[in-house]
Amino acid sequence: APEVVNIEAHDLFLRGRALATSTNINREIFLDAVRLLRRALEIEPNLSQAYAGLSLTYMFNHFNRWTEDS
Repeated sequence: APEVVNIEAHDLFLRGRALATSTNINREIFLDAVRLLRRALEIEPNLSQAYAGLSLTYMFNHFNRWTEDS
């Protein structure tokens, strides 16, 4: 059976992933993506896609040094 996901959490995940993978990502877009993905996980703690998106987003931060703790 397919995984049942909270619609709001899935929408937040999709929006966060879109920001994280945008071609014009910068510090502000990174922070917005993290905010959306974290919110998705607050709503749906088992949403593995959001964890993967957050991991990818943090990887981009590491490469680009947008935050002090990159």
